[in-house]
Amino acid sequence: MRTPAAVFWCLLLLFPVQRIVRVDAFTGTYGINYGRIADNIPAPENVVSILKAIKIKNVKIFDSDHGVLKAFKGSGLELVVGLSNDYVKEINSSEDRAMEWVKDNVQSWLPDTKITGIAVGNEVLGGETWSWKRPSYKSDPEHINLSYALFLPNAGIVDPKTNLHYDNMFDATIDAAYTALEAAGYGKMEVEVTETGWASSGDEDETGATAQNARIYNFNLRKRLFKRKGTPLRPKVVMKAYVFALFNEDLKPGPGSERHYGLFKADGSISYDIGFSGLSNLHTSSSPSTQKEFYAGGWLAPNSLVLFTCIWIAVHLYVRY
Repeated sequence: MRTPAAVFWCLLLLFPVQRIVRVDAFTGTYGINYGRIADNIPAPENVVSILKAIKIKNVKIFDSDHGVLKAFKGSGLELVVGLSNDYVKEINSSEDRAMEWVKDNVQSWLPDTKITGIAVGNEVLGGETWSWKRPSYKSDPEHINLSYALFLPNAGIVDPKTNLHYDNMFDATIDAAYTALEAAGYGKMEVEVTETGWASSGDEDETGATAQNARIYNFNLRKRLFKRKGTPLRPKVVMKAYVFALFNEDLKPGPGSERHYGLFKADGSISYDIGFSGLSNLHTSSSPSTQKEFYAGGWLAPNSLVLFTCIWIAVHLYVRY
């Protein structure tokens, strides 16, 4: 039996033909998640202005809210919309319902709103969706070096099976996904990171969730992605990622860190400076960041929830409209 994702993608390719347009799901290497579980963040129209000012073109949302789709119309920003978990089983059980959803939330908005992909479900395990969720990273003070997690200078590790050297946890996580895909017979599939981030604050027991660590991680992640290189296992496949997240979201449930992943605060000011051009024209900014400022060694404290990464298998779409 085909998975819900496989069914959905097949249906997406069956629109009545007027013309076929190749949709490239990612421009460049850097994107951002625009979550809206909050009651105090800027309106979608203002969000478009912020994204243009900081020159982020790739954006992923977790639903297909028509107010957001309207705000992005004519902006040139490339948008991945989300099929919420509530709809996954419904879409899988009815081809007519799937076609209706695609027409209402994708086809009718093209080409003015540049929708480049659909994320089917969010953080759902057990084969229900096509994304692989790496749970929030909790430290192991005996084995995991903070510098290894933050892209800072460190001795790294050598994979005993491949003899490949890794100097950061991000690349190691991606290659773990590639290894799993290859073992399952899908060695030619491309992997993209749909969510990766570091909380700038959290509960008392989340000692790694600090503004300094979040600043270091996101600065170095951006620097790593802009090098346009692959991983040790797939050196020719340029790595792409959506950072989590654009805003702190005050209504998110769970531990305190869940409400502090944003590069921006709810009022539109930056949470910390990672060197985006254009930020100073919009909001108050701290002094420019340098790599020297970001060096911090040491080991992660016990039980500090700081980092998570969510990976999907990238598929280039041919969308008919």
